[in-house]
Amino acid sequence: MWENRNSPAAYLNADRYAQTAVPDGVSADTDPEWVKAADDPVYAWHDHRIHWMAATLPPQVKADPAVETVVQDWTVPFTLEGRTLVVTGQLRWVPPPTWPPWLVAALAVTSAPLPVALRRPAGDARRRAWLRAAAAAIAAIVVIDVVHTVDDVFAVPATLTQNVVAFAQSAAFIAIAAFGAVRGWRGGDAAAVAVGAGGGALALGIGLTHLATLTSSQVATLLPVVFSRVVVAANLAVIASAAAAAWFGREPLPEAPATSGGGRAHPTGATP
Repeated sequence: MWENRNSPAAYLNADRYAQTAVPDGVSADTDPEWVKAADDPVYAWHDHRIHWMAATLPPQVKADPAVETVVQDWTVPFTLEGRTLVVTGQLRWVPPPTWPPWLVAALAVTSAPLPVALRRPAGDARRRAWLRAAAAAIAAIVVIDVVHTVDDVFAVPATLTQNVVAFAQSAAFIAIAAFGAVRGWRGGDAAAVAVGAGGGALALGIGLTHLATLTSSQVATLLPVVFSRVVVAANLAVIASAAAAAWFGREPLPEAPATSGGGRAHPTGATP
């Protein structure tokens, strides 16, 4: 892939809104200077003929943002092996989804196992049930998060370094959540803390970082868009059940030693 460095487009197309300075001496009339831009047969840039250039919404969209609207028709002519060809298309406004129903549904599903704990006798059995209910929800989300993370790598154009960093970041939060689920299921010391940390890792590390999936009409994914939105909503919602389980499943504090007559407690055999 070769690029003409004496063309203003080489610089203006590097920025979404063409807010890039063009060097002196560069113009459409200057003799071309071809420089290899990439060894791959694919090269990406901002072609300003096919997208909206203003930072504000188009007037026809402002009139009714809830309706899908054709903003403009566009054409991009190009030459291939001496033949003049034209790519045509439309720039369309697609309204974003209504996100609250996704979150409400996810809250209902991720919290569904919790009422089981209320049917257990008060004490250790109930605390264990709280933790296991939340651990099961976290474990289920961990499984779909693995699929979602792999999808991110293949669906989003990025360099190898960017993909490795993004994958490692998601994998770290998923690992924390998986540990919290296992620890919460087994119970014992710090199980409640582990469940809370696991739910928090999913909400902060996966849910919030992918929040745009619930608020944008277009989602970068190779899978059904519904799957991506379910995953993000579940990661955000599970913090509620994890927090509830961490609170109600915590071990009770040890009781203070009893005293008599309002005095201090003394070790056996000690003299007041």
